[in-house]
Amino acid sequence: MPLNTCTLFSNVLIRYIVNMTLKNKGVEIMSNNTVTPEADYIPVETIYTSKLAHLTTPVTRGPIIRVYQNYIPWFGENRNNATLLFLGKILGTDYFIHPMSDLAVGIPCNTAVVLIPSNSEGSAITAAEENDPKAQANLKAFAMAGGVLIIDMGDNLATGGYIAPGAKGTPDLLFPDPCRDVTLTHKALKHPFSRCPIQLNNNNIDMECGCSVCHGNLEQGITLPCDSTVLMTATFDNTQRAVLAEYCFGNGYVILDTLTKEFICQQPQGTGPSNILVNLFAYALCILAPRKYVNK
Repeated sequence: MPLNTCTLFSNVLIRYIVNMTLKNKGVEIMSNNTVTPEADYIPVETIYTSKLAHLTTPVTRGPIIRVYQNYIPWFGENRNNATLLFLGKILGTDYFIHPMSDLAVGIPCNTAVVLIPSNSEGSAITAAEENDPKAQANLKAFAMAGGVLIIDMGDNLATGGYIAPGAKGTPDLLFPDPCRDVTLTHKALKHPFSRCPIQLNNNNIDMECGCSVCHGNLEQGITLPCDSTVLMTATFDNTQRAVLAEYCFGNGYVILDTLTKEFICQQPQGTGPSNILVNLFAYALCILAPRKYVNK
């Protein structure tokens, strides 16, 4: 949704509605300036799918994931946090949150997965910190050594944006039409991402309101390595274009997307785990991350 005057008004209205909805559910809205949630903070979720409710093999302590962000994406839903807690991660034990500026300092050697959430508000400062040459050198070294890097490239920046090791450029600020629909590729249907722990299909990954399911794509403004595996697409100018993809980088993996997967309208609606986030994080933590320690 381009940030013109009409959209700015709509965003303010949406923020108000979302905040009032969450407060009415008894959920405390965390400030966008909050970097580290309290250890016992678990967002209340009232709409779980049956498969989410009956996950019996949560991720146990093990692969450490570090989240680098300056604020909680979108309107304070904090669904990344809810999903990681749901998967059994323990904040301060095997799950840590850092300000974006920490990337330039270095990524601790015990890290298995690095997550960089969406720069949803289009902060030029946050983008500059992620683009910092020292930060990029550290991300490159991390992935080359076997780490798993997940970057949400979707934002509200008219120019510039996040960049990633192995890719060139940053996604243009474009919006899909239809705005809510996203599609699993044929490769995705046989890929672990779409099958564990939730069986994803084209009916449980779409946005459930009139907002865009993604901001930009991974083909316009950005070039991925030729051996990338595209897992999800959306329609831009009557053409299906990649919005979630992965590729090997050295001994590690890079996963890029432009999905608004932390937004309240992602299925199931609410502030708890979303279907896409659960499978994405489970895939990174359970399938990719352990490979870092093989043959060591």
